[in-house]
Amino acid sequence: MELSATIASGGVFALLLSLHILGYIYARRSKGVIGTKPQLAAHAVGSLVGFSMLASLGTMYWVFYPDMALAAERLSRTRSSTPGSIQVTFCMCGFQMYELFCALFLEPSLRGRNNEMLAHHIMAFTLSVLGMTYSYAYYYSPFFMGIIELSSVPLVTVDFFKDFKQLRPKYPLINEVGRTAFAILFVFFRILYWPIVTLQFWQDSMHELSDIAAGDSAIPLGCVLTFLVSNLLLTAMQAYWGSLVVKALAQKLLGDESHKDA
Repeated sequence: MELSATIASGGVFALLLSLHILGYIYARRSKGVIGTKPQLAAHAVGSLVGFSMLASLGTMYWVFYPDMALAAERLSRTRSSTPGSIQVTFCMCGFQMYELFCALFLEPSLRGRNNEMLAHHIMAFTLSVLGMTYSYAYYYSPFFMGIIELSSVPLVTVDFFKDFKQLRPKYPLINEVGRTAFAILFVFFRILYWPIVTLQFWQDSMHELSDIAAGDSAIPLGCVLTFLVSNLLLTAMQAYWGSLVVKALAQKLLGDESHKDA
């Protein structure tokens, strides 16, 4: 991994942690509801900025300024890079450093009920490090590490109102808009669009495995296998979370208010 990418990832981590500290100080001094869970309130600030950075970069380089030369050939998709794809990857690396630090040292609840979020963060961090180390699958980073996080931006508001339910009656519109936006974006990007890009990623990866079997050692076997196994696990996570989102959407359409407690 290049020194510049390492420094950039550290810079993103430092930025998000600094915002977290400021948010924590504000929450601690607050006499309101957020003062009861200052770490979660602070994490909402850091994660909102992190997700917004990734979603903005991903949208820019996947939709508005895609590198068509990179997309044209399989070897380019798996072994070449662009400044944009590198930016997305080191931002993801720094963001996951922040998430892991929060989950491990500041707020255990961020690990998930069964440590599923901790596993997710470890996988995302590992993939970003491997991608930067071996310049592998950079073409896909604006999608899997960038534009996909568009659904995570409103998810911050959903989680915030889960952590601070007393604020729901005070800000009902923000809560409802956040939930609806999250559900729509999740279904589009993570249920409908994700499998399409994943299929091409697997086709490219299978060719990489064939090249390795034929003696091409440009990309280590362990790197390719780690990406494939992680993609399987992450896809399974999307499917599970997607089932919950679709269930909540169905409840909303049927007028069942129980989805608001989820």
